[in-house]
Amino acid sequence: MRASPGELERVVALDEDRLLIEGRSSSDQLFLWNAHAGWPGGAQWLFERRGTALVEVAHRQDLDPYYVATGFIGALFDRDVATMSRFASPDAIASALAMPAPAAPFVSLPTVADPDFIVRERMSWSALPPAVRTSPPSAPVSITATFFERGWSHPRYVTLHFERADDAWVITELAACCDVERRAIRSRPR
Repeated sequence: MRASPGELERVVALDEDRLLIEGRSSSDQLFLWNAHAGWPGGAQWLFERRGTALVEVAHRQDLDPYYVATGFIGALFDRDVATMSRFASPDAIASALAMPAPAAPFVSLPTVADPDFIVRERMSWSALPPAVRTSPPSAPVSITATFFERGWSHPRYVTLHFERADDAWVITELAACCDVERRAIRSRPR
């Protein structure tokens, strides 16, 4: 099996007649600004038995918070408001555009650390059989991204707050934290 350009991460036999494959698959530069290991996952393919063969019957890209944040930051690099609006509310976009322009690719973006959250998110896909489908997480989620001004110096921490909207997550607020390193340097006596 191939998932070019991408990779397969997990194969799950849902029952005797269905197979779920998960991985990463994208050639969209909007999501590839991060290092290869940072590509968002969540691509899913559902196969069902038809006679003696397994046939793909559905596929999707899970719009989890990491995927949404990656696309949003990719669009922010280009100041592409139309694309940013796919991932964030107007208030969050206005906050992001008010920040100094980030110098790609100097952004560190963590994933949601709770493995149960990711499993529940991926297994809530409506195409899955009811016997294995879970309810999606619904509580607000936050991820703190670290933006660097020059090289890996002068970090600026920005917390992205997400809320669930239908089958996806949307960035509803950005909260910038102070630049601790720069303030400490400026306050030293000379």
